[in-house]
Amino acid sequence: MNKGLENKAKELNCWLLEQDVVKEYLKYEKLIHQHVELSREEEELKAMQKKIVNDKHLDKDCDELIKEYEERKEKFYGHPIVHNYILLKEEVNQLTWQINTLINEEVNHIKK
Repeated sequence: MNKGLENKAKELNCWLLEQDVVKEYLKYEKLIHQHVELSREEEELKAMQKKIVNDKHLDKDCDELIKEYEERKEKFYGHPIVHNYILLKEEVNQLTWQINTLINEEVNHIKK
């Protein structure tokens, strides 16, 4: 990567990290990781997801596991910290999508 492009990427990264929505998102992400019960539940949900995928691949009946997973997932996502984190994550994703779109439009404009 050339130095000019690398510098622009670093500037964009710094700008993103200064945005209130990104700061709030990172704050909530940290809160989840510091919250022992939420961190544990997140890891257990991931493990359950993997087991469901593996069981389905092996044609095993996993209806009960899916039901338990869905119940635990709903409770997890209903926690205020997680709920706010997910909302902020969507906003950050939207912001990065908009930036990506602008960059692609500019690159396409330059190519013409």
